[in-house]
Amino acid sequence: MSADIYCKSLIERLARHELLWLRGYQFLLAPKGGVLIERRGHARGIWKHDGERFNWTPMGYTEPTHFADDVAAAVRYTLVVLSAG
Repeated sequence: MSADIYCKSLIERLARHELLWLRGYQFLLAPKGGVLIERRGHARGIWKHDGERFNWTPMGYTEPTHFADDVAAAVRYTLVVLSAG
């Protein structure tokens, strides 16, 4: 399965969460791959899929800070990270 398929699946799952929608988050396919998460014009981070798992890199970081084995785990982590903001 290609990374884009995983990323599209993640976008679909994230977009279904009312809390994130109410807070104004958007989930976009990034130009160089991955799922870019932004709010009010400010990027918060990006999920990329390396063929085995998702990796989360917050904006301003050069390396991933979290890894998720599947879409469900990536959604859970995103909810935790973004619900505070």
